[in-house]
Amino acid sequence: MSERADLLKDAYSVCDESGFVDFLQILQKEWEIESGRNASDVGETRDEWENLTFGSILEGAVACWHDNQNTVQHKDADGNPWRAAAIILWRGLYYE
Repeated sequence: MSERADLLKDAYSVCDESGFVDFLQILQKEWEIESGRNASDVGETRDEWENLTFGSILEGAVACWHDNQNTVQHKDADGNPWRAAAIILWRGLYYE
């Protein structure tokens, strides 16, 4: 399974505040790995995050939410606000 799929699985497993904080810890560890990669590593074994700064992750998350708020894809958190927040953040990692 790819890093992207693993992180999405982690986002979908969030069901409460504690789980959301756990997800943030996972993102923090993954960010350290992603931000430490150099250009020669690109494409070797991991899915690259599109956004590596906090601001660009948040910008991607907001843009993705606005662009997809009326789609079925947006409603996949099953009404759980903690899961929705985790999924929105996950999307911010990759959304251009």
